[in-house]
Amino acid sequence: MRSVFLLLASFIFNFSSGYSQGSWAAIPNAPSNGRYDDMYFINDSVGFVSQDSEIYRTTDKGTTWTQISTLDSNIYYVRSIEFVNDTIGFAGLLSNALSLPGNTYKTIDGGFSWSLLQNMQINNYD
Repeated sequence: MRSVFLLLASFIFNFSSGYSQGSWAAIPNAPSNGRYDDMYFINDSVGFVSQDSEIYRTTDKGTTWTQISTLDSNIYYVRSIEFVNDTIGFAGLLSNALSLPGNTYKTIDGGFSWSLLQNMQINNYD
């Protein structure tokens, strides 16, 4: 019985330490304008982060970030960002005024320019 207990304890220790998550740390050069609403990496180097109405891009695993777009900065903020591949992506914007619907944008050049998708409004819920 003792050997079964030791075998079980050894299994649990090895399983939990082998799959434990490391620690999180702030990236020193990340955009710092407030809340990050979404982040998406299309591979191990290229990623995007949305913050307020701005979209930032990194090509070096998050070491440096460049603002590449601003969408509807007066009323809307970029709530979600998603890419199909390295050029085609979508951004969902919500309104700061609950009475206005959100919008959906599409890019075909890696996030440098965005087009409003007509009839793709997002309802705001409180």
